[in-house]
Order: sequence, then structure tokens, then C-alpha cells
Amino acid sequence: MDGKLDEAPYREDAQVQRFFEYQLGRPETGIKTTAHVLTRGDTLYVAVTCFDRRMKDLKTTATKGDENIWEDDSVEIFLDPGHSHQSYYHVGLTAAKVRATWRYAAPPSAGGKTEVVMRPWQSAVVRLKDRWTAEFAFPLAEFGLKDPRFGMSITRNAPAHGKQMCWTALPSGSFHQPAAFADVYRSGATSIIREAQLGYLAAGENLARFLVAEQPGAAPVTVALTAPDGVEQKLAVVKRVGERGLTAWEAPYTLGAKLGTWQFTVRAGDVPLGRYEGDYEATFFTAFPAKAFHRAGVGDPLSARVRMFTPPGAPLKGFRLRVRCLRDGRTVKETEISPLPGSTFDARFGISDLATGTYDLEFALIGPTGDRLKRTISEFEILPPFDR
Repeated sequence: MDGKLDEAPYREDAQVQRFFEYQLGRPETGIKTTAHVLTRGDTLYVAVTCFDRRMKDLKTTATKGDENIWEDDSVEIFLDPGHSHQSYYHVGLTAAKVRATWRYAAPPSAGGKTEVVMRPWQSAVVRLKDRWTAEFAFPLAEFGLKDPRFGMSITRNAPAHGKQMCWTALPSGSFHQPAAFADVYRSGATSIIREAQLGYLAAGENLARFLVAEQPGAAPVTVALTAPDGVEQKLAVVKRVGERGLTAWEAPYTLGAKLGTWQFTVRAGDVPLGRYEGDYEATFFTAFPAKAFHRAGVGDPLSARVRMFTPPGAPLKGFRLRVRCLRDGRTVKETEISPLPGSTFDARFGISDLATGTYDLEFALIGPTGDRLKRTISEFEILPPFDR
């Protein structure tokens, strides 16, 4: 193990070639990151290649593991034995070979405390002209990875570029989201599913795509989609030739307007290959202040910044924004914005004709089926004119 990644298993194994921008949930296109994940015998191997045209700008400030190594150019691995969504290991390795290992009994958002632990694992780092590589070797037993299924996440920190990337899309929050770790299934020497592409999880037609390493005699792949209300549907699956020598199983699907967590279950016959979850949310908030004061007769309209949080590229067709001004629970003015001009826009509402008093301004997002999905209410007051 030397970090060169020229051994036969790496040459034969397919790469994960898509990482996502942290908190933006869209594929990273600025700097490339690739990864190998495979098992051999009683060891889990993870190898990450961090391409960088600015190798001279690598940040390697940390000198020991109890420092904030994630502020340096580094790779972090999260391992959740059994994918319990609770306890997990967190290891880090910088481009300067500084290592750290932590354990969490629960994620920090649930009150989990950091515990520095000693676990035997090997690592190697190689720095080349246009990239650096980080190689990890984890004994399965030492990290509790005895079951064929466990959760894992891989992140890369590139401070010179002001970027953090993850191999799973995390549109918000921190990297410490074990519920969002990828499901990894071991079957024989390597995982069967090398990459899952769930589409945009937006209203309308979508396409889920699973890149699978075929095994001799394996049963055909089936995909089931479970809605937030627990209703499951079998998807029609088409087998195609995929990239990197893999087989692509494609499953078209339609979400409708049901918000919440949708779950894809992939099987080969009765054998589960993977379970993948994604959240379909079409929520929004406004930057309108909780208390705002305006003068009667002033012609400038109220302006609120509206942001739609939908997966990158998700269609906004069919959504509309209803804006209502209420006084004592009664509507005094109402307007509607349709179609929506984008995922971020300014909504303006004229108030020059309103009498003095206190009002509520309601923004409500209406879905394609006419359901009110989300709303927010802010209070404002119209004061007498300056000349009174």
C-alpha cells in the first residue's frame, strides 16, 4: 500500500467519478475528485484522487490530528456500521499525511459528543504534479463492519478553491448526517452497485439510474419506489450498456407533488443490493423582516426575497406563489406570481393604497395540483404620513 493506486484491484474496479458541492447539492464541475471503494479479504480499501491544477497552493497547516484538519486539503471518511444512522466513525487524512480518528455515539445535531479513538488503519499519500491521492485501509472487524451493509460518506476539502465536496448530495447542514450516508453493500469481493443516480427528485418525470457490476448468474435487477406515505410501486427497469464497463439499469419514475422522503430499493431477485433515499422538498423562505414599518401614501412596494429550495435543475413548472395582505384575518389585497421566474427572485407587493394599521403579509407556495405546500407570514405596520 503506497498511495500510487496502480495495483490490479484499482485498475479493474470502477471509479466513483461524481462528487457534489457541499450544501448546494449539485455535481462539482470545477475540480475533479474520483474514488475507489472495494473490499479484499477482511479489509475495506478506499482510495481518493484529488485533482488540482494549483498543487503549490495546497494548505497543510495542521501538524497533529487533534487540530482542525478539515481546514487543510484533506479527505474525510465516515463509516456507520450497519447504517444505524446513529453511531459512526470519522477519520481524516491531510495532504501532509496528518491523521485523525473520532467516534460519535450520535450525530452532533442530536447531542452526540466527539470521542477520539485509537483504531488500527493504514494510509498513504502521494503528491503529483496535478493531483494528490489518499489511500485508506480499514480492518473490517476493528470498525465493526462485519455486516454486508454499512453506511459511508467520503468528503474532500479544498480550501484554496473555497470548496468542500461529498460523494452524496447534502443540500444543507453538516457532513455529520449519518442518515444521508450512502448504503454500501458488500457481495463477494466488491460492492455490486457502484453508483446510484436518483435524478432530481422533482415533480414530473425523472430517471433513476444504477450502475451495476454484473455477476455471473445474477437475477435481473428490480427497483421499487416507496412514497413518503409508505405506498410502494414497482418501476419498469431497462437494462443498458453503462460507462466504465458497468451495466446501467434505468428506471423512469414520477413523484407527483408528495413532499418528503422517497426511497428506492434495488434487488437482484430476492437479494437486496441497495437502498437509497432522497428528499423531495419544494419549500421556501423570505428575507422579509418580522417587524417592518412603512408610511401611508409611500409609493415604494414591499419587497421580499423568495428562495425555492429544490434539487438542482428541478422543474418549477406548475408551481405558483400567492401573496396576500391580511388585516384581522381578512384578505384586503391578493396577487399571484405564475409562472415562477426562478429559484430565487424578488416578490413585490404594492402597499401605497393601504390605510394605517397593522397587517400580515402571507406568502404561500401552491403546488401543481393546487395544494398549498408551504407558507410564511410576516407582520408589518402602516404608520401615518410624515405630515400628520
